[in-house]
Amino acid sequence: MATLLSRQIFSLNALFFVFMSAVASAQHPDIDYQFQRTQGTIYYTVLSKTSPTQVYFIHLLEFALEQSRDEFGGFELSDYPVPMDQARQIKTLQSGDADVMWTMTTPEREAALLPVKFALLQGMLGKRVFLVSAENQDAFKNDSLEILKQRLAIQGLDWPDTTILQANGFRVSAVPWYEWQFGIAKLLLSDTVEYFPRSIVEARAELALPYNQGLAVENHHMLDYPAFIYFFVNPAKPELQQRILHGLQRGQASGELQVLFESYPGYKDAVKLLSEERTIHRLNNPLTQVTAPSQ
Repeated sequence: MATLLSRQIFSLNALFFVFMSAVASAQHPDIDYQFQRTQGTIYYTVLSKTSPTQVYFIHLLEFALEQSRDEFGGFELSDYPVPMDQARQIKTLQSGDADVMWTMTTPEREAALLPVKFALLQGMLGKRVFLVSAENQDAFKNDSLEILKQRLAIQGLDWPDTTILQANGFRVSAVPWYEWQFGIAKLLLSDTVEYFPRSIVEARAELALPYNQGLAVENHHMLDYPAFIYFFVNPAKPELQQRILHGLQRGQASGELQVLFESYPGYKDAVKLLSEERTIHRLNNPLTQVTAPSQ
């Protein structure tokens, strides 16, 4: 099995080299990128500038900062100019070149940065449906959990989800963020991989992206494991950590935060997906014993 999987991963990487070399060279962040900060500005990092989910988190960060204006003062907010994978975002915050990111919490990330312990997606992050080739929609209909585990899934290289799925016995190939963002459809349509587990707040929005034509949300299954996405802050800025938490809690108490969340198209998509009849497969998250934080 190990040899077979190694061959499949090698084939997967080879296919990506053919499909994605031009895109990768254009999109991969230069690790030597020189960035000059403007004093007093709060900088956030992003995984992608095309994802509706990323746009929502930007709005949510601005909302939290605005909600805490009376106690903490005015603010200027700006993006770090270069999108980058999660591992590079963490290093950028640790170096002081940026201040805020958002990602799934793990013990390692909470040790490396300052976590704002407030569940930004109300626990929906770990509810995963599958993006598949539309032509393969019915192929999963009668699958048991054990059969699903034998199919080849795909995830991001440094995503905690990759580790979670592998720990639960799933076969998973992982690719760098700049490749999955633009090349997942090619892999699924060519049957190089079989399915892409994606959060219920993200899945339908991704179908609308031009490079994901030919994909569909699989109708019969959902994975469910504990997973929470937090804001994380530059370790040298505990006041910013406190400010963001204060703003989120104030918005929660007033009801404005819920209004904002419900206006997000991903929330509406998630509610619709949760209303559909599916087989739910509950998994363990070996990365954390965290229970649901404020939400």
